[in-house]
Amino acid sequence: ACQEVETLTKDIQNTKKTAEQNLDLLKALMEETEIRQAEVKRAAYEFRRDIVVGAENPRTGKTMAEKVLKYLEDELTTK
Repeated sequence: ACQEVETLTKDIQNTKKTAEQNLDLLKALMEETEIRQAEVKRAAYEFRRDIVVGAENPRTGKTMAEKVLKYLEDELTTK
């Protein structure tokens, strides 16, 4: 009976240790995801500001393709 209690206690301790490791990993992933989310929001804001609004032809109301391509090329070279 004592051996069963010790075995169960060890199992509980191992489970707690694994759960704590999983929790730490998930917290790190959440933090990384929040950072990435902020980066994507900033990039979307800059794209809207620079391309959707800033590259619009005042006469036709269409977005100028050259500015879109330049923006995308600049983004790709910075990454």
